Amino acid sequence: MRSEDWITELLEKLASEGLERRLSVHPADGAVCDFTSNDYLGLSTHPDIVAAMQASNMVGAGASRLVSGTRDIHEFFEQRLAQYFEKPAALVFGAGYLANLGLLSAWLSRNDTVFADRLVHASLIDGIQLSGAKHQRFRHNEVAHLAELLAKASTARKPGERWLVAVESVYSMDGDVAPLAEISQLAREHDASLLVDEAHALGVFGPAGRGVAAELGIADQVALTTGTLSKAFGSYGGLFVGSTIVRQLLVNRARPFIYNTALPPAMLLAALESLRLVESQADLGQRLLDLAAHFRRALQQQGLQVGPSASQIVPVMVGENQLAVRLADELLTHDIVVKAIRPPTVPAGTARLRFSVTLAHNELLLSQTALAVGQAARSVGLLE
Repeated sequence: MRSEDWITELLEKLASEGLERRLSVHPADGAVCDFTSNDYLGLSTHPDIVAAMQASNMVGAGASRLVSGTRDIHEFFEQRLAQYFEKPAALVFGAGYLANLGLLSAWLSRNDTVFADRLVHASLIDGIQLSGAKHQRFRHNEVAHLAELLAKASTARKPGERWLVAVESVYSMDGDVAPLAEISQLAREHDASLLVDEAHALGVFGPAGRGVAAELGIADQVALTTGTLSKAFGSYGGLFVGSTIVRQLLVNRARPFIYNTALPPAMLLAALESLRLVESQADLGQRLLDLAAHFRRALQQQGLQVGPSASQIVPVMVGENQLAVRLADELLTHDIVVKAIRPPTVPAGTARLRFSVTLAHNELLLSQTALAVGQAARSVGLLE
């Protein structure tokens, strides 16, 4: 077999199963109604944030943080980030994916055990696998199943074996919110540390947009918090906040931090201005959640299933891969851009369209979109 024959066979198999992915150029702003962006608060084009980025006297940092890539803005922003989260320390990474990869592969060892929600992001799974730690998955958001796994594992726990419970606060493909208070209580009862990825909650949930843990008043119970600057904050980069000693561990052991060029100063200047805007406009997150609730109701009135969504992420459940693609294609003919989400991003048999509601939308537009989705669903045979 020639070296590329297996690639051809693999791609043909993916296409036959409705799983092939292709890149497409996103239409110009304003040309379509966009439901694919994670720019939840519309800050990526905010004039104050664009101006902050343009004020930078350099584009790239030029080197990794441990060589010569650490500039004044990196240290200042990390101090500002720690202050924002009311935590001792913060560290920024090249992306949210890298933050999770670096944190887990550095913090864990082969002697440790992780209990992770079955639907956590791929970056968390990859970090766990790189660490070599033992790994158990509990059914999505099922506290009782987590309790069962923890109790069973307790009987064989070795001296010095560290445990970590890893979850997201808002799940990226279902839009549902983790029962963090109950999960945190279980973690404490079993002497396990808690990691919460707040990527899709930051800027939206909690006081000043600090996330679900802050909203519930349990942020002090979360040992490890990760997130991103590329969604609600409209910039780019990943983040960790937690203790000073864990930050120092990451500086010394997190390979995605050590061997990656530092974040561009311009991006951090933009993120700094985003933080200021989110803190000063306390109603942004609630406005977004109100719009999303309106959209869910409008979709349900069309007979569509939106799953357990309780956030700005609203899935329309389809099930079959190729049907989801046809539905997305049909909506594109009505200038509505939304992507079909298929395995392995979501479990088999749960293909869906993932709508991201943002502050660029309004109630009238969302009502009209729900009507169009209902009509398209009937056109492709999802609804009768």
